[in-house]
Amino acid sequence: MALFYGYLAQARPGHGWEDLSLGLLGRAVDGLREGVLKAGFFTGFTGVAWVVDHLQARLFGGEEDYNESIDAALLDHLARGPKPAVYDLVQGHVGLGVYGLGRLHRGRGAALVAKVLDRLEEASIETAEGIAWRTPHALLPDWQKERNPNGYYDLGVAHGIPGVMAFLGLACEAGVAPERARRLLEGAVSWLFNHQLPRAEEVRFARTISAEGVPEPTHSRVGWCYGDLGIAVALLGAARRAGRGDWETEALDMALAAAGRRREDCAVRDPALCHGALGAARLFDRLHRATGEERFREAASRWAGAAMDFWRPSGSGPEFHFEKPELRPGESPWTTDAGFLVGSAGVGLGLLSVLSPVAPAWDRILLMDLPEGDGA
Repeated sequence: MALFYGYLAQARPGHGWEDLSLGLLGRAVDGLREGVLKAGFFTGFTGVAWVVDHLQARLFGGEEDYNESIDAALLDHLARGPKPAVYDLVQGHVGLGVYGLGRLHRGRGAALVAKVLDRLEEASIETAEGIAWRTPHALLPDWQKERNPNGYYDLGVAHGIPGVMAFLGLACEAGVAPERARRLLEGAVSWLFNHQLPRAEEVRFARTISAEGVPEPTHSRVGWCYGDLGIAVALLGAARRAGRGDWETEALDMALAAAGRRREDCAVRDPALCHGALGAARLFDRLHRATGEERFREAASRWAGAAMDFWRPSGSGPEFHFEKPELRPGESPWTTDAGFLVGSAGVGLGLLSVLSPVAPAWDRILLMDLPEGDGA
């Protein structure tokens, strides 16, 4: 919420949004003192620290570095574990690497990125098809454990290999251990290309692939967390940062196919950044800015408009409504939420990226940011 109001303050200064953002950020920091939190980017103290750094640079100013102790804690965390290792963006190594990338010119960012590369290298699995990372059985959601007794390979940006690819591309661009980062990246892209579904399928990639190589039934959603669109943006970012035109061709082909799909075939059922209409709009807008391709601009506009279908009456006035992940008998399928990934703060940030000239640098935390081209 502090992140949203911080960007609203930049777009519409002089209305008190700066004070609200600072107050919310203070509450978040105070919350860190109330209990033991995990290190995860989206699920722990690292995300709070990233927002502090991000908003200080853009809104609050000052030379004091509030995150020195966070850097030290994360380096210690990366040196010790946990076991089994969590490698993904939301809870694991990739998320800590994204935080480190934001600290390259301040604090110990380069050391953090290098240490994340160490951990990713240790956790990687090298095969004739390339390099991959497997989610072990102990870390699977309960509903997946019986189906995957030996774990699985996750093909989503949020929890899987495409998120690793996007981070490795950024590490190459930053010049942090570039040879190691490039080796892992090339292996990961090779593995991904070797696990495409048959071209007769509606989409190119499954949601997950079992340890035995069996893909989960086709997942047709157009969104950030899972599906071809999120993978295409991750691949395009890696392609441009590593100078691989062949990867770029594949990424754009996949993204254009996603842009051409009918809304009713996309399994988009709410406005959320994670898997909903604003997430799709944000991704297509990034693609348009990176390429100048008009079909991406049209798709971004279409999905931003679709998000407004979920602006519905409630007891206190209109609100965005989000799909509940689980339903009890007789319960409404809709809920309200103030959060980032599946809530109104994220939707607000997505709408601001459409309505205001302020560059949406916040979407680095989703690994959405792409090197811009002539369409910017």
